[in-house]
Amino acid sequence: ATTTGTTATTAPAVAPPPPAATTVRPSLPAAELAALAGQLPTIAGPERTARLLPLSQQDREALAADRELVAALRRGLPADEFARTAALLMVDVPAGVDLNVSAGIEARAQVARMLRSPAAAERMLNEGARMIVVPKDAAMTSLEAFRTIRGESTEDSRPFDTERGVQLDRQVAAAEENLLGGTTSVPGAGLHHDGYSTTTHEFAHAVHRYGLTDSQRRLITEAFAEKTRKGSFTDWPDGSLYDDSGTHRNYSSRDEFEYFAQLTNVYLSTNAGTDPYTGLPRNNGTKWVRKHEPKLLPLLRELYGPDPRGFHPWQSNPRQEEDVWAGFRAMWDTAGDALVPQPHGPAPAPGHPVGPAAATASAGARERARAALTAPLAPLPVLSRAELRRKVREVADREPAGRMSVERCLTL
Repeated sequence: ATTTGTTATTAPAVAPPPPAATTVRPSLPAAELAALAGQLPTIAGPERTARLLPLSQQDREALAADRELVAALRRGLPADEFARTAALLMVDVPAGVDLNVSAGIEARAQVARMLRSPAAAERMLNEGARMIVVPKDAAMTSLEAFRTIRGESTEDSRPFDTERGVQLDRQVAAAEENLLGGTTSVPGAGLHHDGYSTTTHEFAHAVHRYGLTDSQRRLITEAFAEKTRKGSFTDWPDGSLYDDSGTHRNYSSRDEFEYFAQLTNVYLSTNAGTDPYTGLPRNNGTKWVRKHEPKLLPLLRELYGPDPRGFHPWQSNPRQEEDVWAGFRAMWDTAGDALVPQPHGPAPAPGHPVGPAAATASAGARERARAALTAPLAPLPVLSRAELRRKVREVADREPAGRMSVERCLTL
């Protein structure tokens, strides 16, 4: 939703922990930032990513707001590379996000898959459309971008203080737990169905408002009007128009904005679960769109590509997988924007003396120990797919969840 939020099941009310101390990244000198802007359209993709990721939010925003740079990036880059670069410029992962690397990867991947149209991506950058990842244990309204709605409620009386997604004044809130399939300790906040993405829903609102032409928006208005005239005689993105009692309408039928946002979710296969108003199954997948939405299918293909799952093959909001990935991530620690193995203290070999008894060891034994400690380490073996799955199972102490993939594991 826009300033109406999205509905979800309520999580247990647990008091969030106090905010941790934060470190603000320093901004680059103006001359250095200008030099970087001149290089971005011509350097290779991996180098461009490496140069953009460490920037402060202020520097990234300065680049994103540079219309000449944005135009040069669009002219000089293939469409998919421009989409990824636009996502790097748009997405902010503030201090306080628990799994900042994983959340940043997923947020940028979701944004990039929705910016496959270079024209829409350029318009959104120029209009100031941005995404902010909300820490999983922080209220959305605790962030500066959303403080103006603190204490306010949605049109259907849901407090914004407990909402986990919104599109407000060009800013899209993407909840960390929805990106990664986790949970939140914000009192009264809700959790969405496994496979339902509030991130793509809210960003679709931004696409609708800031990425489309007037004629494209009129097309959506016309499609919604036609759908409304057909009423219960047609299938909606969120399934049947009414619940079994005939009194509650599904969420996608509220207005043209929710219609387009939920239709986007269906096309991207991020609309799993049941409608919160009717309790009936929602539609999900491009196959349904091809059959039931011929008027908007060309627009969706233009915006998100003909094969949206090919650009983002893993499931959104993977709650069923989260226990397994949490176990895998326990083997790693974050350092800046890289993943490094957790160091482990050396353990003494069985039968060898430790502590004071070690002082009686022979000089020869001490030399052998010193040589062993200073010898070059053998390279770690590359794990096969089966070995990696076994390791994940050992760490998670349970059977892997369904639909788990090694690629998803490595991404998160």
